[in-house]
Amino acid sequence: MRTTANGIYLISLSKNPDSIDEAMDRPEISETALMSWLEASPGLSVDKEPASLEKIIDRLEKCWLADEVVLYIGKATSLKSRLAQLYDMSLGDRRPNAGGYLLKTLANLNHLHLHYAVTARPDLVEAVMLKTFIENVSPESREKLADPTMPVPFANLELNQKQKKKHGFSAARIPARVAVASEDDDEDDDE
Repeated sequence: MRTTANGIYLISLSKNPDSIDEAMDRPEISETALMSWLEASPGLSVDKEPASLEKIIDRLEKCWLADEVVLYIGKATSLKSRLAQLYDMSLGDRRPNAGGYLLKTLANLNHLHLHYAVTARPDLVEAVMLKTFIENVSPESREKLADPTMPVPFANLELNQKQKKKHGFSAARIPARVAVASEDDDEDDDE
């Protein structure tokens, strides 16, 4: 990615995000990634119970939309910078930006497709894209979700700052060091 312009992007199972031909019934979960996540985030819990490999996999499957190929929709003030952050982060990282971290649970991460567009209003375009996505989720997929009221793409954790997906994960990020904690670290935005 060479452009530093504002923009929106989506991560998809398919080269053509308008086609559901490559949709998958279940996510391809990387148990190695999950074990690293459990090690990095020792307080990780699912529905306020200590996380286990089985509980995490079960919850990830309840965030999956079997008849969709779009896994994440995001915005950026610099596409180049934001996408570098997304690719460089590990499960549990707080910085530089932990949005979309559920993508890092996937075993097929290196086979996903990136689609992007430059726009002067990434916040507005992202909101429209998410709204359109939600309006088109099938009733069958919606009813299988952990949070059927928020049928956003698999790795999206919120529709906006006030509407967050109830995914059940808590303490999903590496604990902040008390001595160097910033104001952002005090917020528990994992739920």
